[in-house]
Amino acid sequence: MFSKKKILLTDEELVGKYATTLQNEYLAELYARYSTLAYGTCMKYLKNPDWAKDASMDVFERLVSDLPKYNVVNFKSWLYIVVKNHCLQLLKNQQNNINLDDVFKLNSDEGMEKPNDFTLEDITSNEETLEAMEKALDQLESAQKECVVLFYLEKKSYNEITAQTGYSFNEVKSHIQNGKRNLKIKLMKMIATMVLIFIFTY
Repeated sequence: MFSKKKILLTDEELVGKYATTLQNEYLAELYARYSTLAYGTCMKYLKNPDWAKDASMDVFERLVSDLPKYNVVNFKSWLYIVVKNHCLQLLKNQQNNINLDDVFKLNSDEGMEKPNDFTLEDITSNEETLEAMEKALDQLESAQKECVVLFYLEKKSYNEITAQTGYSFNEVKSHIQNGKRNLKIKLMKMIATMVLIFIFTY
């Protein structure tokens, strides 16, 4: 995410430097110092390595634009609170959502996805949810979107996707698994928003 360059400044000096210059090297040093703390905090609340990794990365990505807006006195304590609140919000959103873990199922014996475990009917009970699905697909990286569509929607095998796209077998597997995880996260956020809109509209 960030390039590594050791900088001998205090946390608060790094925050101040980044706020005034917006140079990523200062934020990169904060990331190097506290990415493990952020991940550990996410694991404490989310109890899932993939979710914790994505959530901690989300926080640092938001810091790129959000950090200069705040007067941070103690970065470590402030970051812990930010990460904690982010995780609690994710858990709150999950409670208002359908269980997408039942939609995306992993064949643990082979470590490979099964296309028949994922159908549009499982997650699209109305037109709004279908639109959310389409928007979420469009937000995936191009390689992930291509492989997810070919595998889950067109029911092609790993070998067929490899032949069609030119990706290696391992690349196809990685794109499908990462695309599935990212799609689930994006869908959860979108559907949670739809639930809130419904609550406050009706």
